[in-house]
Amino acid sequence: MSKQREYQIQNRYGGGTQPSLPWSDLEARPWSTLDPNIGSSQDLQTIRTWISSCEASHEHCRPPNTFFPARIIDVEDAYLGLVRLRNRDDVKMQHGIKKEEMSRQTTSPGSTSIFRYPAYWTLSHRWGDPEYITQLLKTTEHRFREGIAFDDLSPTFRDAALLVHRLGYRYIWIDSLCIFQDSPTDWQQEANAMGDVYHHPYCNISAVGPSSNPSKEGLFRKRKSNARLLYPFKVNIKVRGRHGEGSDESWMVWNDSS
Repeated sequence: MSKQREYQIQNRYGGGTQPSLPWSDLEARPWSTLDPNIGSSQDLQTIRTWISSCEASHEHCRPPNTFFPARIIDVEDAYLGLVRLRNRDDVKMQHGIKKEEMSRQTTSPGSTSIFRYPAYWTLSHRWGDPEYITQLLKTTEHRFREGIAFDDLSPTFRDAALLVHRLGYRYIWIDSLCIFQDSPTDWQQEANAMGDVYHHPYCNISAVGPSSNPSKEGLFRKRKSNARLLYPFKVNIKVRGRHGEGSDESWMVWNDSS
């Protein structure tokens, strides 16, 4: 590893143990087992394998779950075709009164315990035409808390909720469903918290496929371009220093155009 790269990693994580570069993950060619129409049981098992690998070996991917968004979508009843809007206090009460679902950390003898929130996921998506996007409004809050039927969600929202549920998790944050779209005050407050919202989730789902009408296409569809072009590759380059000295270094290259 080059000194520059080593410094960057130390600077990013404040010293201590350094995350290993994912050469083995790359050489395993994980994309080769994926179905072009992702979403099958086989692909869900592949994702579970990736999650297990990350939990076992990627210590820097697991920030402490002491943060939770102001609102969240509860997918516990997704198998019934229904999701619900919850507030942070709802979640804390729900998991605080169930001892088997609550984990607390004591920082030192005599100190107060810190509540550990359950894991939540996030969704990054393209809105397209807002007319086709389900939105949280002052007039829809009560109904959203009672339950949002899948028929009222765009296919992308529905697929994301089902994916989180099928992987064994309960909460997902989706901007248009968790921020009041008719309240400038709430929108500004939640926009200021966006960095924390996307910094603390267990995982983020990126629905990057462009669509002017999200009501027609969901999270899973066949790529138009060769999927292999979107995955990283490894190259070995001889790098010359300021004084002409040379060193062989390995670099990971990826296409970030999407």
